[in-house]
This record gives sequence, structure tokens and C-alpha cells, in this order.
Amino acid sequence: MSALRQFSAYTQPSLPLPRRAPYRAISTGKQPKTSGTVLIPRVIATGSWRGLNRRIPADDALKSIEADYVIHSRSEVAGFIEAYRLRGLLLEAIKPLNAFFGADSIKALALVTDDEDSESLFCLIITPGEMKEARRRLRSFDEDWWLGNSVRSGGKLNFDFELI
Repeated sequence: MSALRQFSAYTQPSLPLPRRAPYRAISTGKQPKTSGTVLIPRVIATGSWRGLNRRIPADDALKSIEADYVIHSRSEVAGFIEAYRLRGLLLEAIKPLNAFFGADSIKALALVTDDEDSESLFCLIITPGEMKEARRRLRSFDEDWWLGNSVRSGGKLNFDFELI
């Protein structure tokens, strides 16, 4: 019995194709045997995350957290927070951050891209003081709250400090 016939009963039905093709043509700059264009998924072409082919209004995505965080590049941060569902985690982090760094510390959110083009959201706690004391506070925050909750971020959220 062939393997194809053996497992044919276990195949999933295919999903219906969307009316509008989810591809966008881009020029490759070269002229190979084809027309010189390549079809790439619309998700990559528009910079959306997880198949969202729409822009998320910054006001909707950041409404509940903007009272406690300073936000750089509002539209990109809003899309990132919604795509990776980080809003609840950021809201929960406010109380422990205030406990370890003080309620007067500034908490800034910014997207950071590493050498491998991987993006993550950084929460920088901007605080006055000594380097040694800030490191101790961050370590205490990590041990007391962040290590138990970091798995929920999927590696897309980081906390660090910046001295002023």
C-alpha cells in the first residue's frame, strides 16, 4: 500500500481562497526569464504582524497604557503591542515597576531591532541615581516579578533602565 493512500484519510480540507489575492508584486531589479516581479505575501509587504492587513489606530491600542508609559513611534508600537498581545502584561508591570523604581520614574516604550532584524519592545525605566543601585533594582524586579511573567511575552518584551 502506498503511503499516499495510507494517509489520505487524514488530510485536512483546504481552506477557501480569499477573493483578493494576498500578494503584492515588487520589482526584483533583475530581468530573469520571468517578468522581473516577484509575488510576496501582503503581510510582509505592508509590515503587518500575524496576518493583520490593516493599520491599528494608535489611540485604540494605547488608550489604557499611555497614562503610565511614554511611547516612541506610536503607530509602530501600537501595532506591535496588539500583534503580540502585550497590553495586559504592560498594565500588570506598572505596579511592580513603581514598587522597585518609584512612581516618579519614567517608563518609555520603544521598538528595537537587533542585528538579525528581529524586533522587540523595550521598556526603559528612566531613573536618577547610581548605576549599582539601578542594577540592584532591576535584578530585584526580574527575580520578584518578571521571571515569572516573561514567558507570556514570547521574548518580545524586555525591561532595562537608563540613568539620568
